[in-house]
Amino acid sequence: RLRVPNFPSAGALLGGAAAAAAMSAAGGPPAALVAGAPAAAAAPSMPLLLAKDHGRLDPRRLFPAMFTLMISFLFFVPAATIVRLGATPEIAAFVPLWLWAVALVPAAVAAAHWLHVRAGAPSKAAALLALVVPSLTLLVYSGRIYLQAGRLSGAFHVAACDAVPQKLRLQQAWDVAQELYASCLEDTSKRDGVGISELKRHFRFQDCGEYVQVVRGDKAPIDRTSTARSVAERGQAMQPEALAEDWSLLRYLEETQYCSGWCEAAEPLWTEGRADLDPCSLAVAESFRLEAKPRAAEVAALVLAVLFPSLAVVGFAGPTLRKWGIEW
Repeated sequence: RLRVPNFPSAGALLGGAAAAAAMSAAGGPPAALVAGAPAAAAAPSMPLLLAKDHGRLDPRRLFPAMFTLMISFLFFVPAATIVRLGATPEIAAFVPLWLWAVALVPAAVAAAHWLHVRAGAPSKAAALLALVVPSLTLLVYSGRIYLQAGRLSGAFHVAACDAVPQKLRLQQAWDVAQELYASCLEDTSKRDGVGISELKRHFRFQDCGEYVQVVRGDKAPIDRTSTARSVAERGQAMQPEALAEDWSLLRYLEETQYCSGWCEAAEPLWTEGRADLDPCSLAVAESFRLEAKPRAAEVAALVLAVLFPSLAVVGFAGPTLRKWGIEW
């Protein structure tokens, strides 16, 4: 016959556990060493998630990294959108943004992370720093782009070249480039005996010495006809540095936006294209209307949607955090 082991009853187990707990509280042997008694866990003195026991993760230690990751996700994408708009040539030429100021966004996030790590717990000052500074920076930049995009889009859509000073200045730069290109072709045709139409098929304005002279900032006059020299002097009177920047923008627009001329369609100067393309001022107007203005509105809406709810959470989180022993 099988021998049945003598198991202790449930009452004996409960009694032994109670006695072991009492001995442990009185400084006696640990409850785990009392025969037949399971280990009794001490009641936590604070919420389980905030315990400092080495066997558990302390959320206060993880909070700086978690908060920084969340803020970076919320603000770095809008900041990258602003930087991309500010780096687009057809937008940056008319809306200078001082893009270095966008560095305030990652700087504020990094400073808030350092304050949280130093405090060893959530910090109200650090949270406000990480929320307010990036939000205000992005709101200022997106608002400026939005307002300027609306104004310049309308000005560049109209046919009048004097609608805004920037439009008139670029038309004058294009006129100088056209006259210099024509005189360059004429002088080369007379010198080499090649027809102007043939030269146009193989050489563009950037191949002429007048273009190189202005772009490089050379002061020495080019040996051309009196007409070319007078046009070159006219271009230098417009400040060579500004003229070179305007030509770079006009060339970029011809090469990337498939347009020609500025206020009105004209024969391309830098590319081999047709003369019946849209003027480049319309291409810039469409960039402002379809790219700059909608993106700026999206950034502003996103920042506002994040800022006010976050400030509300920061404002009402104090009582809850104080119950957990965290100063706020």
